[in-house]
Amino acid sequence: MSPGTKLVEGKLSLQLGVSRTPVRESIRRLEQEGLVRGETVIKPSEHDLRNSYEIRILLEGYSARCAAEKLSKEQLELLRANVQKRKDGSLEEIMAANNTFHFPALRKL
Repeated sequence: MSPGTKLVEGKLSLQLGVSRTPVRESIRRLEQEGLVRGETVIKPSEHDLRNSYEIRILLEGYSARCAAEKLSKEQLELLRANVQKRKDGSLEEIMAANNTFHFPALRKL
């Protein structure tokens, strides 16, 4: 979407074929990322984007290393299986692997 575009939950949910809840959460996430302000798409400066990605690179790499050091053998095998599904799986398998990775509590339900 172009800078200046107003994000309307109802319109987006119809266009995407999803309920308003994931659209609302996505808009919140975009606001946190600095890409949306007051439900309006903004154009971040190149400087802002570079700073944001440099920080994310540092934080995500460190976070991944800390998490990996604490994985059990079972968790490590599950992670490897998810990575393999991401490479070779069907769309449904890829989506399931993504959910297992990002929302591990759902796996227990």
